[in-house]
Amino acid sequence: MSAVLSLVGDDYFDDIGDIDDLPPEEPTGGFDALGVDKDAVVVFSHLQKSVLRLRSSDLKELNLRLRLGSTWFEECANFMSNAKKDPDAGRKGNGAAGVAKYIIAKAQDAGVYTPAMERRAGAWRDADGGLVINGEVLWRDDGSTMEHGLHGSFVYPQSTPLGYGPDTSAATPTDVERVLEVFRSYNWQVPGAAEMVLGWLGTVFVATALRRRPHVLLTGPRGCGKSTMLEQVKLLLGRHAAPVTGSPTLAGLQQLLQDHPSRGVLIDEFEADGRNARRRGVFEAARASYSLQEGDAGVVKGSTSGEAKTYRLSAPFLACGISPGPMEPADVSRWLVLELGRLSGRGDVAPQLPAPGELQQLGQALARLFIGRWPALKTSLERFHVAIRSVGGDARQADTFSHLLASYWTFAHAHSASTEEAAQLVEQFRIGARLSTQGGSDEDECMNALFTRVCTFAGVDGGAVKLSIGEAIKRVVDGLPGKQGIESRLAQLGMRVGPGKASGRFRLLVANSPNHTELRRLFGGTKWSQGGWSLLLRRLPGGHETTQRLGSGMVTCKVTSFELPSSMQRPVAGSPR
Repeated sequence: MSAVLSLVGDDYFDDIGDIDDLPPEEPTGGFDALGVDKDAVVVFSHLQKSVLRLRSSDLKELNLRLRLGSTWFEECANFMSNAKKDPDAGRKGNGAAGVAKYIIAKAQDAGVYTPAMERRAGAWRDADGGLVINGEVLWRDDGSTMEHGLHGSFVYPQSTPLGYGPDTSAATPTDVERVLEVFRSYNWQVPGAAEMVLGWLGTVFVATALRRRPHVLLTGPRGCGKSTMLEQVKLLLGRHAAPVTGSPTLAGLQQLLQDHPSRGVLIDEFEADGRNARRRGVFEAARASYSLQEGDAGVVKGSTSGEAKTYRLSAPFLACGISPGPMEPADVSRWLVLELGRLSGRGDVAPQLPAPGELQQLGQALARLFIGRWPALKTSLERFHVAIRSVGGDARQADTFSHLLASYWTFAHAHSASTEEAAQLVEQFRIGARLSTQGGSDEDECMNALFTRVCTFAGVDGGAVKLSIGEAIKRVVDGLPGKQGIESRLAQLGMRVGPGKASGRFRLLVANSPNHTELRRLFGGTKWSQGGWSLLLRRLPGGHETTQRLGSGMVTCKVTSFELPSSMQRPVAGSPR
Protein backbone atom coordinates (compact mmCIF):
# COMPACT_ATOMS: atom_id res chain seq x y z
CA MET A 1 0.00 0.00 0.00
CA SER A 2 1.33 3.49 -0.86
CA ALA A 3 2.75 5.83 1.78
CA VAL A 4 -0.27 8.11 1.57
CA LEU A 5 -2.96 5.46 1.77
CA SER A 6 -1.27 3.52 4.58
CA LEU A 7 -1.72 6.48 6.95
CA VAL A 8 -5.27 5.42 7.78
CA GLY A 9 -7.00 2.10 8.33
CA ASP A 10 -10.29 0.98 6.84
CA ASP A 11 -12.25 1.81 10.02
CA TYR A 12 -10.30 4.92 11.02
CA PHE A 13 -13.23 7.34 10.93
CA ASP A 14 -16.11 4.93 11.44
CA ASP A 15 -17.02 6.46 14.82
CA ILE A 16 -16.22 10.14 14.21
CA GLY A 17 -19.87 11.13 14.15
CA ASP A 18 -20.44 14.71 13.01
CA ILE A 19 -17.00 15.33 11.45
CA ASP A 20 -18.66 15.61 8.02
CA ASP A 21 -20.27 18.84 9.22
CA LEU A 22 -16.94 20.39 10.10
CA PRO A 23 -15.23 22.66 9.41
CA PRO A 24 -18.05 25.16 8.83
CA GLU A 25 -18.76 26.04 5.20
CA GLU A 26 -16.86 29.11 4.05
CA PRO A 27 -16.36 30.55 0.55
CA THR A 28 -12.58 30.70 0.70
CA GLY A 29 -11.56 27.28 1.95
CA GLY A 30 -12.22 23.57 2.17
CA PHE A 31 -12.38 20.82 -0.42
CA ASP A 32 -14.49 18.22 -2.18
CA ALA A 33 -12.98 14.73 -2.20
CA LEU A 34 -12.77 13.31 -5.75
CA GLY A 35 -11.03 10.00 -5.12
CA VAL A 36 -7.69 8.18 -5.09
CA ASP A 37 -5.25 8.16 -8.03
CA LYS A 38 -2.43 5.64 -7.47
CA ASP A 39 -0.26 7.12 -4.67
CA ALA A 40 -2.16 10.41 -4.43
CA VAL A 41 -5.50 11.65 -3.21
CA VAL A 42 -7.43 13.98 -5.51
CA VAL A 43 -9.54 16.87 -4.19
CA PHE A 44 -11.17 20.02 -5.50
CA SER A 45 -9.92 23.09 -3.63
CA HIS A 46 -12.65 25.64 -2.87
CA LEU A 47 -9.91 28.23 -2.35
CA GLN A 48 -8.06 27.75 -5.64
CA LYS A 49 -11.07 26.42 -7.58
CA SER A 50 -8.81 23.75 -9.02
CA VAL A 51 -8.22 20.00 -8.88
CA LEU A 52 -5.28 19.03 -6.65
CA ARG A 53 -3.33 15.76 -6.50
CA LEU A 54 -1.89 15.47 -3.00
CA ARG A 55 0.89 13.01 -2.19
CA SER A 56 2.56 12.39 1.19
CA SER A 57 4.86 15.39 0.84
CA ASP A 58 1.88 17.64 0.01
CA LEU A 59 -0.04 16.82 3.19
CA LYS A 60 2.06 19.14 5.36
CA GLU A 61 0.53 21.96 7.36
CA LEU A 62 1.92 24.89 5.34
CA ASN A 63 0.94 23.35 2.01
CA LEU A 64 -2.58 22.56 3.21
CA ARG A 65 -3.02 26.09 4.54
CA LEU A 66 -1.90 27.56 1.20
CA ARG A 67 -3.95 25.31 -1.02
CA LEU A 68 -7.11 24.63 1.01
CA GLY A 69 -7.36 27.82 3.09
CA SER A 70 -5.71 28.86 6.34
CA THR A 71 -8.98 29.61 8.18
CA TRP A 72 -10.43 26.29 7.10
CA PHE A 73 -7.30 24.50 8.29
CA GLU A 74 -7.51 26.15 11.73
CA GLU A 75 -11.14 25.07 12.18
CA CYS A 76 -10.43 21.53 11.05
CA ALA A 77 -7.29 21.17 13.17
CA ASN A 78 -9.05 22.54 16.25
CA PHE A 79 -11.82 20.01 15.87
CA MET A 80 -9.32 17.17 15.56
CA SER A 81 -7.37 18.18 18.70
CA ASN A 82 -10.24 19.41 20.92
CA ALA A 83 -10.43 16.74 23.62
CA LYS A 84 -13.36 18.52 25.34
CA LYS A 85 -15.55 18.03 22.26
CA ASP A 86 -14.24 14.55 21.53
CA PRO A 87 -12.51 12.54 24.30
CA ASP A 88 -11.10 10.16 21.67
CA ALA A 89 -9.43 12.95 19.65
CA GLY A 90 -5.98 11.91 20.84
CA ARG A 91 -6.44 8.48 19.27
CA LYS A 92 -7.87 9.90 16.07
CA GLY A 93 -5.03 12.34 15.45
CA ASN A 94 -4.48 16.04 16.03
CA GLY A 95 -3.20 19.11 14.23
CA ALA A 96 -1.85 18.72 10.72
CA ALA A 97 -1.69 14.92 10.99
CA GLY A 98 -5.38 14.75 11.87
CA VAL A 99 -6.33 17.03 8.96
CA ALA A 100 -4.24 14.93 6.56
CA LYS A 101 -5.88 11.72 7.74
CA TYR A 102 -9.30 13.33 7.39
CA ILE A 103 -8.53 14.30 3.75
CA ILE A 104 -7.26 10.80 2.95
CA ALA A 105 -10.31 9.14 4.49
CA LYS A 106 -12.72 11.32 2.51
CA ALA A 107 -10.82 10.62 -0.73
CA GLN A 108 -10.88 6.87 -0.08
CA ASP A 109 -14.63 7.06 0.50
CA ALA A 110 -15.01 8.76 -2.90
CA GLY A 111 -13.40 5.78 -4.68
CA VAL A 112 -11.01 5.76 -7.63
CA TYR A 113 -10.49 9.06 -9.45
CA THR A 114 -10.62 9.06 -13.26
CA PRO A 115 -9.54 12.00 -15.46
CA ALA A 116 -12.91 11.85 -17.25
CA MET A 117 -14.46 13.37 -14.09
CA GLU A 118 -12.65 16.64 -14.81
CA ARG A 119 -14.34 19.02 -17.23
CA ARG A 120 -12.10 21.91 -18.17
CA ALA A 121 -12.73 24.81 -20.58
CA GLY A 122 -15.56 24.25 -23.03
CA ALA A 123 -19.25 23.42 -23.30
CA TRP A 124 -20.29 20.12 -21.73
CA ARG A 125 -23.53 18.16 -21.90
CA ASP A 126 -25.24 17.95 -18.51
CA ALA A 127 -27.32 15.03 -17.23
CA ASP A 128 -30.53 16.88 -18.11
CA GLY A 129 -29.41 17.34 -21.75
CA GLY A 130 -28.53 21.03 -21.34
CA LEU A 131 -25.09 22.61 -21.55
CA VAL A 132 -22.69 23.59 -18.79
CA ILE A 133 -20.09 26.05 -20.09
CA ASN A 134 -16.83 26.18 -18.15
CA GLY A 135 -14.33 28.99 -18.31
CA GLU A 136 -13.54 31.85 -15.98
CA VAL A 137 -17.27 31.65 -15.11
CA LEU A 138 -19.37 28.48 -14.89
CA TRP A 139 -22.79 28.88 -16.51
CA ARG A 140 -25.56 27.11 -18.39
CA ASP A 141 -26.95 27.61 -21.90
CA ASP A 142 -29.96 29.46 -20.42
CA GLY A 143 -27.59 32.12 -18.99
CA SER A 144 -27.77 31.06 -15.31
CA THR A 145 -24.47 30.88 -13.40
CA MET A 146 -23.06 28.15 -11.15
CA GLU A 147 -20.19 27.76 -8.69
CA HIS A 148 -17.06 25.96 -9.84
CA GLY A 149 -16.72 22.62 -8.13
CA LEU A 150 -18.31 19.20 -7.95
CA HIS A 151 -21.68 18.88 -9.71
CA GLY A 152 -23.10 15.40 -9.93
CA SER A 153 -20.42 12.99 -11.18
CA PHE A 154 -18.18 15.72 -12.64
CA VAL A 155 -15.91 18.44 -11.34
CA TYR A 156 -15.59 21.82 -13.05
CA PRO A 157 -12.36 23.63 -12.09
CA GLN A 158 -11.96 27.29 -12.95
CA SER A 159 -10.51 27.22 -16.44
CA THR A 160 -9.18 29.23 -19.35
CA PRO A 161 -11.35 32.31 -20.11
CA LEU A 162 -13.41 31.78 -23.25
CA GLY A 163 -13.71 35.46 -24.15
CA TYR A 164 -17.49 35.44 -23.70
CA GLY A 165 -19.95 34.53 -20.97
CA PRO A 166 -23.62 34.60 -19.98
CA ASP A 167 -23.71 38.43 -20.22
CA THR A 168 -22.24 38.58 -23.74
CA SER A 169 -24.66 39.94 -26.34
CA ALA A 170 -25.69 37.30 -28.88
CA ALA A 171 -25.07 37.87 -32.58
CA THR A 172 -27.91 39.38 -34.59
CA PRO A 173 -29.14 38.08 -37.98
CA THR A 174 -27.15 40.94 -39.55
CA ASP A 175 -23.98 39.69 -37.82
CA VAL A 176 -24.53 36.16 -39.11
CA GLU A 177 -25.14 37.42 -42.64
CA ARG A 178 -22.00 39.54 -42.47
CA VAL A 179 -19.85 36.49 -41.75
CA LEU A 180 -21.58 34.53 -44.49
CA GLU A 181 -20.84 37.33 -46.97
CA VAL A 182 -17.14 37.00 -46.18
CA PHE A 183 -17.20 33.22 -46.62
CA ARG A 184 -19.36 33.37 -49.77
CA SER A 185 -16.95 35.76 -51.47
CA TYR A 186 -14.52 32.92 -52.17
CA ASN A 187 -14.67 31.01 -55.44
CA TRP A 188 -16.19 27.78 -54.10
CA GLN A 189 -16.49 24.84 -56.48
CA VAL A 190 -19.46 23.26 -54.66
CA PRO A 191 -22.77 24.77 -53.44
CA GLY A 192 -23.27 25.41 -49.73
CA ALA A 193 -19.53 25.47 -48.93
CA ALA A 194 -19.62 28.84 -47.14
CA GLU A 195 -22.60 27.74 -45.04
CA MET A 196 -20.85 24.51 -44.03
CA VAL A 197 -17.70 26.39 -42.99
CA LEU A 198 -19.94 28.53 -40.75
CA GLY A 199 -21.51 25.31 -39.47
CA TRP A 200 -18.02 23.99 -38.66
CA LEU A 201 -17.46 27.07 -36.46
CA GLY A 202 -20.52 26.10 -34.43
CA THR A 203 -19.23 22.58 -33.84
CA VAL A 204 -16.06 24.07 -32.32
CA PHE A 205 -17.99 26.13 -29.76
CA VAL A 206 -19.74 23.00 -28.38
CA ALA A 207 -17.29 20.28 -29.47
CA THR A 208 -17.05 18.55 -26.10
CA ALA A 209 -20.86 18.19 -25.96
CA LEU A 210 -21.27 16.60 -29.41
CA ARG A 211 -21.35 12.93 -30.36
CA ARG A 212 -19.38 13.62 -33.55
CA ARG A 213 -16.87 16.31 -34.55
CA PRO A 214 -16.60 16.64 -38.33
CA HIS A 215 -13.42 17.91 -39.98
CA VAL A 216 -13.00 20.14 -43.04
CA LEU A 217 -10.19 20.12 -45.60
CA LEU A 218 -9.82 23.23 -47.80
CA THR A 219 -7.89 22.68 -51.00
CA GLY A 220 -7.23 24.64 -54.18
CA PRO A 221 -4.44 26.27 -56.21
CA ARG A 222 -2.07 28.90 -54.91
CA GLY A 223 -3.79 32.27 -54.65
CA CYS A 224 -7.31 30.97 -54.00
CA GLY A 225 -7.42 32.45 -50.47
CA LYS A 226 -7.02 29.39 -48.25
CA SER A 227 -4.62 31.02 -45.79
CA THR A 228 -6.69 34.22 -45.72
CA MET A 229 -9.78 32.24 -44.84
CA LEU A 230 -7.87 30.34 -42.16
CA GLU A 231 -6.81 33.65 -40.60
CA GLN A 232 -10.40 34.89 -40.61
CA VAL A 233 -11.60 31.67 -38.98
CA LYS A 234 -8.87 31.99 -36.34
CA LEU A 235 -10.01 35.50 -35.43
CA LEU A 236 -13.66 34.43 -35.27
CA LEU A 237 -12.83 31.50 -32.99
CA GLY A 238 -10.67 33.62 -30.68
CA ARG A 239 -9.66 31.52 -27.66
CA HIS A 240 -11.30 28.51 -29.29
CA ALA A 241 -8.61 28.45 -32.02
CA ALA A 242 -5.52 26.22 -31.92
CA PRO A 243 -3.53 27.28 -35.03
CA VAL A 244 -0.49 25.33 -36.24
CA THR A 245 1.53 25.15 -39.46
CA GLY A 246 2.48 21.87 -41.10
CA SER A 247 1.62 18.59 -39.39
CA PRO A 248 1.76 18.46 -35.58
CA THR A 249 2.54 15.28 -33.66
CA LEU A 250 -0.08 13.46 -31.64
CA ALA A 251 1.71 14.31 -28.38
CA GLY A 252 1.95 17.95 -29.47
CA LEU A 253 -1.79 18.09 -30.13
CA GLN A 254 -2.51 16.62 -26.71
CA GLN A 255 -0.38 19.24 -24.98
CA LEU A 256 -1.91 22.01 -27.09
CA LEU A 257 -5.46 21.00 -26.13
CA GLN A 258 -4.86 19.77 -22.58
CA ASP A 259 -6.38 22.75 -20.73
CA HIS A 260 -8.98 23.57 -23.40
CA PRO A 261 -10.14 20.47 -25.29
CA SER A 262 -12.98 22.38 -27.00
CA ARG A 263 -10.78 24.13 -29.57
CA GLY A 264 -10.62 23.95 -33.35
CA VAL A 265 -7.27 22.78 -34.72
CA LEU A 266 -6.36 25.01 -37.68
CA ILE A 267 -3.58 23.54 -39.86
CA ASP A 268 -2.03 25.59 -42.67
CA GLU A 269 0.35 24.15 -45.29
CA PHE A 270 -1.06 20.65 -44.84
CA GLU A 271 0.58 19.16 -47.94
CA ALA A 272 0.81 15.59 -49.22
CA ASP A 273 3.96 13.71 -48.28
CA GLY A 274 3.81 9.93 -48.15
CA ARG A 275 6.97 9.87 -46.06
CA ASN A 276 5.57 12.28 -43.49
CA ALA A 277 4.58 10.26 -40.43
CA ARG A 278 3.29 13.43 -38.79
CA ARG A 279 0.71 13.90 -41.53
CA ARG A 280 -0.51 10.36 -40.95
CA GLY A 281 -0.55 11.16 -37.24
CA VAL A 282 -2.92 14.09 -37.87
CA PHE A 283 -5.38 11.77 -39.59
CA GLU A 284 -5.04 9.31 -36.69
CA ALA A 285 -5.72 12.07 -34.16
CA ALA A 286 -8.65 13.36 -36.21
CA ARG A 287 -10.22 9.88 -36.31
CA ALA A 288 -10.02 9.61 -32.53
CA SER A 289 -11.29 13.14 -32.01
CA TYR A 290 -14.22 12.62 -34.39
CA SER A 291 -16.06 10.18 -32.14
CA LEU A 292 -14.47 10.36 -28.67
CA GLN A 293 -17.16 9.93 -26.03
CA GLU A 294 -16.89 11.06 -22.43
CA GLY A 295 -16.47 7.57 -21.01
CA ASP A 296 -13.77 6.58 -23.51
CA ALA A 297 -10.12 6.36 -22.51
CA GLY A 298 -9.12 8.11 -25.75
CA VAL A 299 -5.84 7.40 -27.55
CA VAL A 300 -3.68 5.15 -25.39
CA LYS A 301 0.11 5.11 -25.87
CA GLY A 302 2.91 3.42 -24.00
CA SER A 303 5.59 5.36 -22.15
CA THR A 304 9.16 4.82 -20.95
CA SER A 305 7.88 4.47 -17.38
CA GLY A 306 5.88 1.39 -18.35
CA GLU A 307 2.55 3.10 -17.69
CA ALA A 308 0.00 3.84 -20.42
CA LYS A 309 -0.48 7.50 -21.35
CA THR A 310 -3.95 8.59 -22.43
CA TYR A 311 -4.60 11.38 -24.93
CA ARG A 312 -8.14 12.77 -24.96
CA LEU A 313 -8.94 14.83 -28.05
CA SER A 314 -12.33 16.47 -28.71
CA ALA A 315 -11.34 18.94 -31.41
CA PRO A 316 -12.75 19.54 -34.89
CA PHE A 317 -9.94 20.00 -37.48
CA LEU A 318 -9.75 22.54 -40.32
CA ALA A 319 -6.77 21.97 -42.65
CA CYS A 320 -5.59 23.82 -45.77
CA GLY A 321 -3.32 22.51 -48.51
CA ILE A 322 -2.61 22.83 -52.23
CA SER A 323 -1.93 19.09 -52.52
CA PRO A 324 -3.48 17.47 -49.44
CA GLY A 325 -3.04 13.99 -50.90
CA PRO A 326 -5.28 10.93 -50.79
CA MET A 327 -7.25 9.86 -47.73
CA GLU A 328 -7.90 6.44 -46.31
CA PRO A 329 -11.53 5.28 -46.70
CA ALA A 330 -11.87 5.61 -42.92
CA ASP A 331 -11.04 9.32 -43.24
CA VAL A 332 -13.14 10.14 -46.31
CA SER A 333 -16.41 10.04 -44.39
CA ARG A 334 -15.01 12.02 -41.44
CA TRP A 335 -13.62 14.90 -43.51
CA LEU A 336 -15.53 17.21 -45.82
CA VAL A 337 -13.29 18.29 -48.71
CA LEU A 338 -14.13 21.76 -50.05
CA GLU A 339 -12.33 22.99 -53.18
CA LEU A 340 -11.62 26.63 -53.95
CA GLY A 341 -10.87 28.24 -57.33
CA ARG A 342 -8.55 31.18 -57.90
CA LEU A 343 -9.81 34.57 -56.76
CA SER A 344 -7.75 36.48 -59.34
CA GLY A 345 -9.76 35.03 -62.22
CA ARG A 346 -12.95 36.46 -60.77
CA GLY A 347 -11.64 40.01 -60.46
CA ASP A 348 -12.35 40.24 -56.74
CA VAL A 349 -10.85 39.48 -53.36
CA ALA A 350 -12.27 38.27 -50.07
CA PRO A 351 -13.66 41.23 -48.11
CA GLN A 352 -11.93 42.07 -44.86
CA LEU A 353 -13.58 43.42 -41.76
CA PRO A 354 -12.03 46.71 -40.54
CA ALA A 355 -9.95 45.28 -37.69
CA PRO A 356 -9.10 41.91 -36.11
CA GLY A 357 -10.59 43.12 -32.82
CA GLU A 358 -13.98 43.62 -34.41
CA LEU A 359 -13.81 40.17 -35.99
CA GLN A 360 -13.01 38.68 -32.58
CA GLN A 361 -15.98 40.44 -31.00
CA LEU A 362 -18.18 39.14 -33.77
CA GLY A 363 -16.93 35.60 -33.07
CA GLN A 364 -17.77 35.95 -29.37
CA ALA A 365 -21.29 37.08 -30.26
CA LEU A 366 -21.66 34.09 -32.60
CA ALA A 367 -20.58 31.73 -29.82
CA ARG A 368 -23.13 33.21 -27.39
CA LEU A 369 -25.89 32.93 -30.01
CA PHE A 370 -25.03 29.32 -30.83
CA ILE A 371 -24.86 28.17 -27.21
CA GLY A 372 -28.18 29.85 -26.43
CA ARG A 373 -29.79 27.84 -29.24
CA TRP A 374 -28.50 24.47 -28.04
CA PRO A 375 -31.98 22.93 -27.59
CA ALA A 376 -32.85 23.79 -31.21
CA LEU A 377 -29.53 22.35 -32.43
CA LYS A 378 -30.21 18.97 -30.81
CA THR A 379 -33.55 18.60 -32.58
CA SER A 380 -32.13 19.82 -35.91
CA LEU A 381 -29.32 17.25 -35.74
CA GLU A 382 -31.80 14.39 -35.65
CA ARG A 383 -33.80 15.72 -38.60
CA PHE A 384 -30.79 16.43 -40.81
CA HIS A 385 -29.48 12.94 -40.03
CA VAL A 386 -32.71 11.42 -41.33
CA ALA A 387 -32.71 13.69 -44.40
CA ILE A 388 -29.16 12.68 -45.37
CA ARG A 389 -29.87 8.97 -44.91
CA SER A 390 -32.89 9.39 -47.19
CA VAL A 391 -30.67 10.55 -50.10
CA GLY A 392 -28.34 7.57 -49.81
CA GLY A 393 -25.86 8.53 -47.10
CA ASP A 394 -24.57 5.85 -44.76
CA ALA A 395 -24.52 6.37 -40.98
CA ARG A 396 -21.04 7.94 -40.90
CA GLN A 397 -21.77 10.31 -43.79
CA ALA A 398 -25.04 11.31 -42.14
CA ASP A 399 -23.19 12.06 -38.90
CA THR A 400 -20.66 14.30 -40.65
CA PHE A 401 -23.04 16.27 -42.86
CA SER A 402 -25.82 16.54 -40.26
CA HIS A 403 -23.52 18.25 -37.75
CA LEU A 404 -22.35 20.81 -40.32
CA LEU A 405 -25.81 21.51 -41.76
CA ALA A 406 -27.61 21.58 -38.42
CA SER A 407 -24.96 23.96 -37.03
CA TYR A 408 -25.38 26.32 -39.98
CA TRP A 409 -29.15 26.17 -39.53
CA THR A 410 -28.79 27.02 -35.83
CA PHE A 411 -26.85 30.18 -36.66
CA ALA A 412 -29.37 31.25 -39.30
CA HIS A 413 -32.67 30.38 -37.56
CA ALA A 414 -34.04 30.72 -34.03
CA HIS A 415 -36.13 27.55 -34.39
CA SER A 416 -35.10 23.96 -35.01
CA ALA A 417 -35.33 22.67 -38.57
CA SER A 418 -38.51 20.81 -39.46
CA THR A 419 -38.36 17.55 -41.41
CA GLU A 420 -39.32 19.41 -44.59
CA GLU A 421 -36.82 22.23 -44.03
CA ALA A 422 -33.99 19.77 -43.44
CA ALA A 423 -34.85 17.89 -46.65
CA GLN A 424 -35.00 21.15 -48.63
CA LEU A 425 -31.56 22.28 -47.44
CA VAL A 426 -30.05 18.87 -48.23
CA GLU A 427 -31.47 19.15 -51.74
CA GLN A 428 -30.40 22.80 -52.14
CA PHE A 429 -26.78 21.98 -51.27
CA ARG A 430 -26.85 18.83 -53.47
CA ILE A 431 -25.69 16.60 -50.64
CA GLY A 432 -26.93 13.48 -52.45
CA ALA A 433 -24.59 14.18 -55.38
CA ARG A 434 -21.65 14.68 -53.01
CA LEU A 435 -22.39 11.38 -51.30
CA SER A 436 -22.31 9.51 -54.61
CA THR A 437 -18.77 10.76 -55.31
CA GLN A 438 -17.57 10.44 -51.72
CA GLY A 439 -17.85 6.61 -51.64
CA GLY A 440 -14.95 4.35 -51.02
CA SER A 441 -14.30 1.65 -48.48
CA ASP A 442 -11.36 -0.34 -47.20
CA GLU A 443 -12.39 -3.33 -49.31
CA ASP A 444 -12.66 -1.18 -52.46
CA GLU A 445 -9.24 0.30 -51.73
CA CYS A 446 -7.78 -3.19 -51.32
CA MET A 447 -9.29 -4.39 -54.62
CA ASN A 448 -8.11 -1.26 -56.44
CA ALA A 449 -4.59 -1.67 -55.05
CA LEU A 450 -4.53 -5.16 -56.56
CA PHE A 451 -6.15 -4.28 -59.89
CA THR A 452 -3.84 -1.33 -60.60
CA ARG A 453 -0.56 -3.25 -60.20
CA VAL A 454 1.26 -3.82 -63.52
CA CYS A 455 2.88 -7.13 -64.47
CA THR A 456 4.38 -8.68 -67.61
CA PHE A 457 2.18 -11.22 -69.42
CA ALA A 458 3.77 -13.47 -72.07
CA GLY A 459 2.01 -14.80 -75.16
CA VAL A 460 -0.22 -11.75 -75.61
CA ASP A 461 -0.41 -9.88 -78.93
CA GLY A 462 2.47 -11.95 -80.29
CA GLY A 463 4.85 -11.27 -77.42
CA ALA A 464 5.21 -10.11 -73.82
CA VAL A 465 3.18 -7.07 -72.77
CA LYS A 466 2.76 -5.09 -69.58
CA LEU A 467 -0.81 -5.05 -68.28
CA SER A 468 -2.42 -4.03 -65.03
CA ILE A 469 -4.08 -6.88 -63.18
CA GLY A 470 -7.46 -5.28 -63.93
CA GLU A 471 -6.71 -5.13 -67.66
CA ALA A 472 -5.56 -8.74 -67.67
CA ILE A 473 -8.73 -9.87 -65.87
CA LYS A 474 -10.92 -7.97 -68.37
CA ARG A 475 -9.16 -9.70 -71.30
CA VAL A 476 -9.95 -13.08 -69.75
CA VAL A 477 -13.59 -12.11 -69.18
CA ASP A 478 -13.93 -10.87 -72.78
CA GLY A 479 -12.22 -13.99 -74.20
CA LEU A 480 -9.62 -11.97 -76.14
CA PRO A 481 -6.57 -13.56 -77.83
CA GLY A 482 -3.86 -14.52 -75.37
CA LYS A 483 -6.42 -15.54 -72.75
CA GLN A 484 -4.68 -18.87 -72.01
CA GLY A 485 -1.31 -17.21 -71.33
CA ILE A 486 -2.94 -14.59 -69.11
CA GLU A 487 -4.80 -17.26 -67.09
CA SER A 488 -1.56 -19.18 -66.59
CA ARG A 489 0.24 -16.06 -65.37
CA LEU A 490 -2.66 -15.07 -63.08
CA ALA A 491 -2.51 -18.54 -61.49
CA GLN A 492 1.18 -17.97 -60.73
CA LEU A 493 0.22 -14.65 -59.16
CA GLY A 494 -2.36 -16.39 -56.94
CA MET A 495 -5.58 -15.61 -58.87
CA ARG A 496 -8.16 -17.21 -61.16
CA VAL A 497 -11.10 -15.75 -63.13
CA GLY A 498 -14.29 -17.66 -63.88
CA PRO A 499 -18.09 -17.43 -63.99
CA GLY A 500 -20.19 -18.28 -60.98
CA LYS A 501 -22.36 -21.38 -61.41
CA ALA A 502 -25.54 -19.90 -59.99
CA SER A 503 -25.36 -16.20 -60.93
CA GLY A 504 -23.42 -16.48 -64.17
CA ARG A 505 -21.43 -13.40 -63.12
CA PHE A 506 -17.66 -13.51 -63.36
CA ARG A 507 -15.75 -13.89 -60.14
CA LEU A 508 -12.14 -13.58 -59.05
CA LEU A 509 -10.50 -16.11 -56.77
CA VAL A 510 -7.51 -14.87 -54.73
CA ALA A 511 -5.27 -17.05 -52.56
CA ASN A 512 -5.69 -16.39 -48.84
CA SER A 513 -2.21 -17.27 -47.60
CA PRO A 514 -0.32 -14.20 -46.30
CA ASN A 515 2.88 -16.02 -47.28
CA HIS A 516 2.05 -16.12 -51.00
CA THR A 517 5.19 -14.54 -52.48
CA GLU A 518 3.64 -13.11 -55.64
CA LEU A 519 0.61 -11.61 -53.87
CA ARG A 520 2.81 -10.04 -51.24
CA ARG A 521 4.82 -8.47 -54.05
CA LEU A 522 1.65 -7.16 -55.72
CA PHE A 523 0.47 -5.62 -52.43
CA GLY A 524 3.94 -4.24 -51.66
CA GLY A 525 3.86 -0.68 -50.34
CA THR A 526 0.24 -0.99 -49.21
CA LYS A 527 -1.37 -1.78 -45.85
CA TRP A 528 -1.68 -5.41 -47.00
CA SER A 529 1.98 -6.07 -47.84
CA GLN A 530 2.15 -8.57 -44.96
CA GLY A 531 -1.25 -10.17 -45.60
CA GLY A 532 -4.83 -9.49 -44.56
CA TRP A 533 -6.15 -8.95 -48.10
CA SER A 534 -8.44 -11.98 -47.85
CA LEU A 535 -10.43 -10.46 -44.98
CA LEU A 536 -11.01 -7.23 -46.91
CA LEU A 537 -11.83 -8.83 -50.27
CA ARG A 538 -14.34 -11.10 -48.56
CA ARG A 539 -16.45 -8.01 -47.76
CA LEU A 540 -17.00 -7.30 -51.47
CA PRO A 541 -20.30 -8.36 -53.13
CA GLY A 542 -20.61 -12.15 -53.17
CA GLY A 543 -17.43 -12.54 -51.14
CA HIS A 544 -16.82 -15.81 -49.31
CA GLU A 545 -14.05 -18.27 -48.51
CA THR A 546 -13.74 -21.57 -50.34
CA THR A 547 -11.21 -24.23 -51.33
CA GLN A 548 -10.20 -24.25 -55.02
CA ARG A 549 -7.41 -25.08 -57.43
CA LEU A 550 -6.10 -21.88 -59.06
CA GLY A 551 -4.46 -23.50 -62.07
CA SER A 552 -3.81 -26.74 -63.84
CA GLY A 553 -1.49 -29.00 -61.86
CA MET A 554 -1.71 -26.81 -58.74
CA VAL A 555 -2.81 -28.09 -55.35
CA THR A 556 -6.08 -26.93 -53.82
CA CYS A 557 -5.85 -24.07 -51.35
CA LYS A 558 -7.98 -21.67 -49.35
CA VAL A 559 -9.13 -18.76 -51.51
CA THR A 560 -11.43 -15.75 -51.30
CA SER A 561 -14.01 -15.55 -54.08
CA PHE A 562 -15.91 -12.35 -54.96
CA GLU A 563 -17.86 -10.90 -57.88
CA LEU A 564 -16.01 -8.62 -60.26
CA PRO A 565 -17.38 -5.06 -60.57
CA SER A 566 -20.18 -4.55 -63.09
CA SER A 567 -17.82 -2.65 -65.42
CA MET A 568 -15.78 -5.84 -65.87
CA GLN A 569 -18.71 -8.24 -66.45
CA ARG A 570 -20.11 -9.65 -69.70
CA PRO A 571 -23.04 -12.04 -70.28
CA VAL A 572 -22.12 -15.69 -69.86
CA ALA A 573 -23.44 -18.14 -72.45
CA GLY A 574 -26.48 -19.97 -71.06
CA SER A 575 -26.71 -17.76 -67.96
CA PRO A 576 -29.99 -16.11 -66.92
CA ARG A 577 -30.32 -12.53 -68.19
